[in-house]
Amino acid sequence: MGKGCLRADKPCENLSCHFPWSPIYLHESTWYIRAVLFRNSQAGRKIGMFVVANFLFAVAKILDIVLSIYMWVIIARAVVSWVSPDPRNPIVSILYQLTEPVLWRIRRYLPLRGLGIDVSPIIVIFVIIFIRRFLVVTLFDIASRM
Repeated sequence: MGKGCLRADKPCENLSCHFPWSPIYLHESTWYIRAVLFRNSQAGRKIGMFVVANFLFAVAKILDIVLSIYMWVIIARAVVSWVSPDPRNPIVSILYQLTEPVLWRIRRYLPLRGLGIDVSPIIVIFVIIFIRRFLVVTLFDIASRM
């Protein structure tokens, strides 16, 4: 007999307690299904956050590597500029092509053009250091807290 039966020798008039599709049974099973779905959605969120955290970590690492390489390219350009290199040299032309767009934008706003010293590489290096210390570290922290 079902839950609603009081006597085992005589069946009750309420047939819904004898069948698994009774409203009480359905209510209990939907509660269980809701609990399982909620638990799985929470796990899905954790998996989603895990993926986002790994993505942010990868972006931060790639940004850190690119900025570090570009900083060394700027330093190489500054060192090459001290020695009067042949402009047709492929390495010198690559260095100039990689750095001139950024350095030119800095030089436009510098009032120190007549001094004979180009401080734009120093400013670019400071900006790169700031971005690496602020943005990259912030991305690493956000990724580690997810």
